[in-house]
Amino acid sequence: MLSHAGATMSCLHDRPDHDWLIDGSNLRDNASVELQDAVFSLSNGVFGCRGSRPFSPRGTPGTYINGVYASGPADMTYIPPVGHIARDAQRFPEDKEIHEIGIEWVLPTAPNLFFMEHGVAGAAVAADALSPVLDLRNGALSFEGGVSLGDESWRYRNTRFVSRHDAALACERIELVPARVDQELDLFIGIDDTYARCRDGKKFVLWKQRRFTAGTGDMVSWQGITAGKQMQVGISYACRAPGASVCAEERDGLAGLHVTGRGAQVVDRYVSVASSVFHKDPLAVSREHCARASQRDMQEHLADHSRALGTLWDACDVRIDGPLSDQQMVRYNIFHIISSVVDTDRLSIGAKFLSHCGYKAGVFWDMDIYVLPYLIRALPHYARRHEEFRYHGLAGARAKAALQGYNGAMYPWTTLPGGVEGIEPWIIFDRTEVHIVADVAWGVVEYYTWTGDERFMETMGWEILAGCARFWMSRIDQAEGSIKEICGPDECNSCVDNNAFTNLMVRHTLDQAARFAGGHVDNEEIAAWRDAAARLVQKKPGPDGLVEQFDNYFGNPEVNDAKQADVLVIPQLFPDYLTDAQIAANYDYYEPRTTHKSSLSEGSYALAAARLGMRDQAYDFFRRAALMDLHDVHEDTTGGGLHSACMGSVLTAILSGFCGIRLENDAVVYKAQLPKKWKAISVTLVHRGKKHRLDLRDEDSGRLA
Repeated sequence: MLSHAGATMSCLHDRPDHDWLIDGSNLRDNASVELQDAVFSLSNGVFGCRGSRPFSPRGTPGTYINGVYASGPADMTYIPPVGHIARDAQRFPEDKEIHEIGIEWVLPTAPNLFFMEHGVAGAAVAADALSPVLDLRNGALSFEGGVSLGDESWRYRNTRFVSRHDAALACERIELVPARVDQELDLFIGIDDTYARCRDGKKFVLWKQRRFTAGTGDMVSWQGITAGKQMQVGISYACRAPGASVCAEERDGLAGLHVTGRGAQVVDRYVSVASSVFHKDPLAVSREHCARASQRDMQEHLADHSRALGTLWDACDVRIDGPLSDQQMVRYNIFHIISSVVDTDRLSIGAKFLSHCGYKAGVFWDMDIYVLPYLIRALPHYARRHEEFRYHGLAGARAKAALQGYNGAMYPWTTLPGGVEGIEPWIIFDRTEVHIVADVAWGVVEYYTWTGDERFMETMGWEILAGCARFWMSRIDQAEGSIKEICGPDECNSCVDNNAFTNLMVRHTLDQAARFAGGHVDNEEIAAWRDAAARLVQKKPGPDGLVEQFDNYFGNPEVNDAKQADVLVIPQLFPDYLTDAQIAANYDYYEPRTTHKSSLSEGSYALAAARLGMRDQAYDFFRRAALMDLHDVHEDTTGGGLHSACMGSVLTAILSGFCGIRLENDAVVYKAQLPKKWKAISVTLVHRGKKHRLDLRDEDSGRLA
């Protein structure tokens, strides 16, 4: 182990087996800087940092803080592309009447916490050869290689982590060994806030106020207040560098710490992040926290972080006796999910985690349908936290419903904290992609079914279901029992009538609301829900087993190819609704007509193919989904953020597809149909509070007691 006065390179921790490592070789060839920064992102659910390389230039996007928002200026407003339907002025209020809901919400990019540059202004730095390695087990990202600082060559290693133990803390160790013993080190380690959002060549600064405080000694602070929303962020950091000189300094609009010394050096950086999501005075909180954190050795913080992450791994790890790459990529997908769970009811998991500003860290159906099922089975405590988040979003959902002339709770397509809608009201999906309301209800029932959490259902769940049912009662054409002008999962056919998936989900919502709201809602309303559910149009399988995706789908030359799985999501959520023969018929019909341009698609098809025993097809879809971000399968999309729903779908494909895990008469049953390249698999799940470990070989089947 390298001591602070040592002269040899070492790691902060022992290197694990290769099946716990992700490095540059796991990425596709010629991976862009943006792709690498996204793939190697770190998060603890409260804030996340992109995996930017050491000595990245100023202006490199850095940090995203969950729940912190700004308002963009008018000319930054998103305009729907040609072909999208603008809102109908007779059905929607004027802009001035929208108030909070519908105003542009933007997730601002916070400073790069791991910024550094040569201490001599303008001196050249050559660090392109630094190789990243992500240790999934310990949750630490390291870079190692040779660097040139000015005219001097150094052996360099950098190790950083965002703590799961302390949600306000990020740490970094910088180790340098000189080519010559007497070389002088000169580093400027600062907080870089020079990134500005750009669109159409224009730059938009989303921080109304930005202020550095270069204090005395070894601490520097940054305070930001967002434009429009007036949310505050405080960031403080300190350095420990025995054997070197550290002093606060301002340089070219940045504040940082100037570190100078001779010979081999170890520099530890401690960063504290606080926001007004949780604190009244984030700057003061970050300063106090940083002062305390910097008194402990980096090894102690890493040990705490690793133990906290290890507890999650004990509950979630999937062990595959098969190709090394399969084990690596499955653990990579698990890692980002368990790194993002957050122990609060104020926040949840966004579509991009906290790896980019894309989708504003908003909570979509991605969470309820693709990520939540895995959490329910592996980490039910965090699944409940998401359901509590949905419960606290009822006020916002009711406000949105009233705004659009409906009853009940209209959960936003892009849900921000407090249930606020993040999508602009003139975008068509704001009024058509309303299956999210039924998706939220499905998640409530799925959570209850697996956990048996009566207290949740009695205090929160029934009210969510009732709010969703009341919305659908006002959205359904009661005379026809139809749901018109909607968009199902397939966004390439965005304004249709009676989408099969949506109508089935709505019937489920009404039935389950009637089931669980007894004692809270009068009998007349419950009877109306049951009657509406019974009369609602359902797309039942025809003689050939096919389910029509929506009205007039079959034989219609104007129907577009599907963007993603739509009908094939039905057996994923309702395993008994279609027979295997019917699933096969719909698989054969819809798959050639699906472009799979959504990251949500491949996992659903992998699950369906696995259930049907189509091992090669299932494995191919599984690998495409599992490599979605590592290989940037959809080409130049991962640089704009990771895909949380796809990662959740990978794990659902494993548990429900390859392992065949499902509930029958409230008991867990399994029937393994593994890929040909897998000899065995080991998974953990929780049912009704009891933890089970399943070690399965191909065609193993049984029932858990």
